[in-house]
Amino acid sequence: MRELMFRGKRVDNGEWVYGYYVCYASKSIIHDSKNSSPLFDDNYEVIPETVGQTIGQKDKHGVEIYEGDIVNASIYSDEKPQKLTVQWLGSGFIIEYEDSESDLILISEFVGLLEVIGNIHSVETK
Repeated sequence: MRELMFRGKRVDNGEWVYGYYVCYASKSIIHDSKNSSPLFDDNYEVIPETVGQTIGQKDKHGVEIYEGDIVNASIYSDEKPQKLTVQWLGSGFIIEYEDSESDLILISEFVGLLEVIGNIHSVETK
């Protein structure tokens, strides 16, 4: 069984925090996973729209991939690299082409081809 880890941008300073996600009292909270203590000080309110779940796999450089990441990849050997967005769609993660109406189910065979270059909540990508 894999851990369900999330990330989100903190309300107080806009920095990313990674850990366990909970929503209560109309607030989105992430408990910082770097500290295993359940102290309240390790809980940060995050902007709900920025919360994304890890897909549980890493890109070709060993970077953890999260929902909302923008990745660069050539899924098929004859195509030039394209920017794709990792999204959750009902029962699984997909990668959505930036300039096409096509989507692909994100399966482990593709993960080794992906390179995280940014996310939908950042202005800049690599």
